[in-house]
Amino acid sequence: MEILLRGSHALKQLRDLTISNATKRDEILLMRSIDRDKLRGRRVGEIPREVLLKTLRGNRIGGDALRALCVRVEAHCKRHEERESAHRPNHEALHAVNSTAITRCGYLASTMNAQTSTTETTASLKASTTSGETNAMGAMVADSLRLTLHYGEEILKSIPAERFCEIPLNDMNHPAFCVGHLAIYANRVLEIVGRPELKVTMPFGDEHFKNGVQCVAQDGRYPSKDVIVGAFRDAWTVVLKTLPQVSDATMRQINPMEGGMRERFPTAGSVVNFLAGPHNMMHLGQVSTWRRAAGLGSAM
Repeated sequence: MEILLRGSHALKQLRDLTISNATKRDEILLMRSIDRDKLRGRRVGEIPREVLLKTLRGNRIGGDALRALCVRVEAHCKRHEERESAHRPNHEALHAVNSTAITRCGYLASTMNAQTSTTETTASLKASTTSGETNAMGAMVADSLRLTLHYGEEILKSIPAERFCEIPLNDMNHPAFCVGHLAIYANRVLEIVGRPELKVTMPFGDEHFKNGVQCVAQDGRYPSKDVIVGAFRDAWTVVLKTLPQVSDATMRQINPMEGGMRERFPTAGSVVNFLAGPHNMMHLGQVSTWRRAAGLGSAM
């Protein structure tokens, strides 16, 4: 319902809805409520249902026109909710794909030679389709994760172990911190998709790698490069093998994480896609920047 709530046009907008008996008093009361509730200039479809109905009903605005408008708004909200519910599975499946564009020719060339077989993913999809239960979301996230892990291997393997905790510029996160931070989230993904029994035992705790902790130069707190990279590779490889087996029904469940993470990513599928794709690439991108600052250049 695209009704713009604007001053003198309100009466015309009501009439455009085939509500012909709106009075001048109705218009004045409506405008006062709109101003008080800071709704001027917004579309009805963009206003939370509860707020709009409070504006129209809670202020005892009279007139059959406005009562009819309330009914229309309620009907519109109901139809919108029904459409969202009917299309939500397909919508989430489409958005489960990490759409990050890869434009570096060297990167594309290197991935052509990588071992990126999708045999397991294809077999899993066929089996799930036969059984009537689909797992397309997990399979698509796995495709992105496979490429991400290959990229990580490429940019990490040529970094000297003795420089893994070096900070070439102020406030720059070093590879040990970035990769250790990513490693601890693999087990979180396994918990989210309902496979906690597959979690990998980490050779280090999260106290130096969790969100919000400051990265510092090596003072004995960080494990060696081999330990950190090994934990990252092993844990995310388990996730990679597990995702094609996760049902779409599981991915559509409510995100068990709380606070801002649930607000940004309301479903299990959306937060798994973020952690496996954009989150990994974001911090591996920091390592790529670190390489240049440290004089190592591009790995591709």
